[in-house]
Amino acid sequence: MKREKKLNKPKSKGEVRRLIKSIVSGKFAKQVKKHFGFTTSGTLGKTRYEQERAYEKQSYIRLRGRFWYQFVIFALYVLGGIILALVVGTFANAIWYILRVGLLGSGLSLLGVTPKETFSWDYLRQYAEFSVSGGVLQGTSWVVWLVMIIAFGLILRLGIRNWYDWVQKFNSRTTNQNRWASLREVDRTYVMVPDRNKFYKGESGFPITHISGYSLMFMQLHPLLWLWQMLKGLLGLNRETFYPGYQKLRNKLMTYKWTERWFKDQVSVSGGFSGFYWIDTTPTHAITTGATRSGKDERRGYPLIDTLRRAEIKPNIIDTDAKNEDAKMSYTALREAGYIVELLNIADTDWSESWNPFQVALDYIMDGELDKARDEAMVIVQIIGSSGSGEGGNDIWDKTAEDTQLSIILILLWLAMENNDETLATPAGVPQFINSMNEFNDPEDKNMDGLTQYFNMLRQLDPIPPIINEAILKAGSYLGATGDTKSSVMFTLQSRSSLFASETVARLTSRSTIKISDYGFPRMMKVTVPTDYAGETAKVNLYNRATDKMIEEDSVKVSRSGVIQYPFHAFFPDEWLIRITFADTHNAVHLRNSWIEIPGEQRVQRNLDRTIKVDPYSKRALKKNITLKMTADLVGGTKPIVKLRYSEAPHAMFIVTPQSNDNYAAIASLFLGQVFSVNTQIASDITRRKMDRRIIYKLNEFSMFPRIPGFDNFLTRGLTYGHIVDMYVQDDVQVTKHYSESEASEIMNNMLTQFHILSKDAGTNEAVSKRLGEIEIQKELVNSQMGSQQQDRGNRQLSIEKVPLMSPKELEELNDGEMIVLRTAKRADKKWRRIRALPIFDNGPTIMPNRRDMLADKFRLDYYTTDLHIKNNTKQLNYEDIFQDYKPYFKGLSKRVSPDDAAEETADVSQKDTKMAMQNMTTLFGDSDDSEPVKTVTMNASFTDLPVASNEAGIQLPQGSQPQIPQESQLSTDEKTAWKKQVQKNEYAAFADEINELDAITLQNTLVTFLRTQQLTTTMNGTLQKAQQHTLITTVPNIYSNQMVLAWFNNDAEMAYSFKQSLKTILPTVATDTTGGGGDLPF
Repeated sequence: MKREKKLNKPKSKGEVRRLIKSIVSGKFAKQVKKHFGFTTSGTLGKTRYEQERAYEKQSYIRLRGRFWYQFVIFALYVLGGIILALVVGTFANAIWYILRVGLLGSGLSLLGVTPKETFSWDYLRQYAEFSVSGGVLQGTSWVVWLVMIIAFGLILRLGIRNWYDWVQKFNSRTTNQNRWASLREVDRTYVMVPDRNKFYKGESGFPITHISGYSLMFMQLHPLLWLWQMLKGLLGLNRETFYPGYQKLRNKLMTYKWTERWFKDQVSVSGGFSGFYWIDTTPTHAITTGATRSGKDERRGYPLIDTLRRAEIKPNIIDTDAKNEDAKMSYTALREAGYIVELLNIADTDWSESWNPFQVALDYIMDGELDKARDEAMVIVQIIGSSGSGEGGNDIWDKTAEDTQLSIILILLWLAMENNDETLATPAGVPQFINSMNEFNDPEDKNMDGLTQYFNMLRQLDPIPPIINEAILKAGSYLGATGDTKSSVMFTLQSRSSLFASETVARLTSRSTIKISDYGFPRMMKVTVPTDYAGETAKVNLYNRATDKMIEEDSVKVSRSGVIQYPFHAFFPDEWLIRITFADTHNAVHLRNSWIEIPGEQRVQRNLDRTIKVDPYSKRALKKNITLKMTADLVGGTKPIVKLRYSEAPHAMFIVTPQSNDNYAAIASLFLGQVFSVNTQIASDITRRKMDRRIIYKLNEFSMFPRIPGFDNFLTRGLTYGHIVDMYVQDDVQVTKHYSESEASEIMNNMLTQFHILSKDAGTNEAVSKRLGEIEIQKELVNSQMGSQQQDRGNRQLSIEKVPLMSPKELEELNDGEMIVLRTAKRADKKWRRIRALPIFDNGPTIMPNRRDMLADKFRLDYYTTDLHIKNNTKQLNYEDIFQDYKPYFKGLSKRVSPDDAAEETADVSQKDTKMAMQNMTTLFGDSDDSEPVKTVTMNASFTDLPVASNEAGIQLPQGSQPQIPQESQLSTDEKTAWKKQVQKNEYAAFADEINELDAITLQNTLVTFLRTQQLTTTMNGTLQKAQQHTLITTVPNIYSNQMVLAWFNNDAEMAYSFKQSLKTILPTVATDTTGGGGDLPF
């Protein structure tokens, strides 16, 4: 007997179901989903809750009140009328045949007349069948046709009357103007782009609605594209990451010329797409309201960044990365798209760019634009130490402290300009300047603190620089205060500046490695010409040197300080030429023939083995913009100073703030305000009045950042120039946290596009519900009476009710992925036809996908932060570099305005120091007579002819060993004296024409060669080290003035004169560029 194997037993139906369920819901389903690249679960239809919610908004309309049912019944009436007409016509023909042939033939037969036709019942039967099948319509008897028309008309009348009665009794009585926009209307209005990986043509925009390429709704809109998506899905080409085999094939195809065009601008793409976004490309401010953990970033933030980076015309992005996730999440994806990614990392300055908020004001003041420098300083003080309330009502102490803070910033800018040292003007310099001035407080007079004394000395300057005069005026309230009032103001002032007393913030803001104007104008030219051209019109032309074709043209005004600033919109060709002319009819006649030509070229960067250097992320060849030898013909033969910054890559800046200290968020507000003001100022001065790239301000967790002064104007005027704000808040109440109610109202009114995801706040839900409006729904109430003997009676009543399109309760219970879009500004479709801006409800098949389902491979956090290789820009700075000592500048100003008093004070201080030193020596060695005398050092006689070093170095030489002035044989005393007098009369004149022609690197090498031949003090050794490291000259001025060069030599006129005399012998020995003028400018 054979034993049955257990495996051969048939499985039960339950086991089979469980097996199928495990296959569908297990690894197999995941593999299928991954193969086809499904990005969202909202592909097939709506959930039960969504169906119930929609049902509550529907009117109760019986079948007899619905158009389709009415049309079907009317069609049946028409069909019945046609059939009845055929039957009646057939019957009429049969009667006519009987009368005409049968009766008439019988009568003629009785009369002996043989009829032409004989009556036959078979023929009558055949004739009736022919007539019923349509043969009656071929008849020509008007009698039959009249009978048929009457029969059809009677039935048609019944059908029309029945339809009319149903319309009157059962049709909807609602008159609704509010509704959701249909998907077809969305498709007609917005641009459709792939939802991931693939780069697309045109402008970027905000994602409005998403749909899967496999859905039936998409098939109804774009059937051919749906078939193509299905075919790609079967082949696995819609996966987020391509199969390795296809990726290898794709890379090989890109090397062939005949297939290269298929992959144009798609070189870095490593996956496919299975769905589409409809995006709004019109410049409009947007606000996203969503509670914590509602998916603001996962469904709106990260997909937005991905959509922006894949556009052909990419915007610059500034992201307030409050959670310290956005930068790391999107760094790789942005780099692959060609972005320059920068971090302003307040949480960890070792992984950050450096940014000096005073840098813009410094640039303005170095160019002589004092008004613009003051305006930038005013923006800074309005944010630093701001209370964050927009209600006004700041007390007099805060207002006075704000004015005093502004005056100190103006002083720091003046010191930086006077000493040609930009490190003197930093935010950390404000509290440090106050502390340094407190060292000179008068203990006998509390009102004569060091800061007041400094301002009093500034008043004695003759002439007073305009910026100092304004600083004194701003500090008037502080200087006029006395006693406790002045102490209160000083306390408030120090409190306002306390943020930058932190070493973390001071280190971050001590230098500038970023240029604010690059976010709006990455191709900026600045040319300095003599002030003779101030106010004149300069015509700027960009040419292609290879074809002599003009690419760009514009006219700009020369500033009062002789600066021509112009941002180029077009990309430069491989060989380019910039030509500036003054041939304008309104210019002075003697200036019209002046011109400047700046040639250049773009060169491909190469590795040491001469292969082309390629960006490891974007796979694009790296190029370098090179300027060749400039030629010019200006008044007096003056050579202009040219600065050119060039970049074609978009920028993405992430401002990372620490989670434990919200006070640091003020830096983000300051950065945003400065980006707006600087780029808006440049845009308003040019003809096109637009930035070269739009700037998207992705303000995540907007409520945690302090108030931005003039933010309402930011929104009102920003769109004109290309500033677009994308704000993220948890509810509407958060906007009023730092802004007054009127400001908050204006801010909300400027947000013409609102994305509502979820909110628990009742006020926010009420506001959204009111904006959506109300709809009318029809309800039917039936009162029935039940009795016996068929006496039942019924009474039907209709009622019209008004309900919100979506109630606040429903808004509070939106499903995951659902989103409401309120688009007030969208009033035209893609073909500029007028439309109504109906709200959009993303639900069911159109829910917004999650980042982890769609972009998990591109946007992720599961890798080491060190893999980003972010440069540390502040590691070389020590404490002294960050916090400057301003006491020498107090003493220097004192010597400048009162040289005699300063000398006496110095002598007194020297005597006190000597006494104290003797006391310390006595304490250290005692009064023993056996102690050995201190040995003295006799200086070598060969050093006695060197120039006298500055006393500010603090070095005391033994008596008789002081350096002596050079003899007549070495330097001409008359010539040197005349030069000194000339320097005293005009400190801002050019030091020497030879150095004005040099770039910063060559000039510093020249200075190193000279200093190595001199006997240097401690201070001058520091100058030598900076020159060797090429950090002495951080920016290239218009001219190297006497004052600047004297500052290099610590105001030692003798050494400066020796440097001037030795230039002719030193310059030929300094290594210069041998490429005929080709090379990068030193900025």
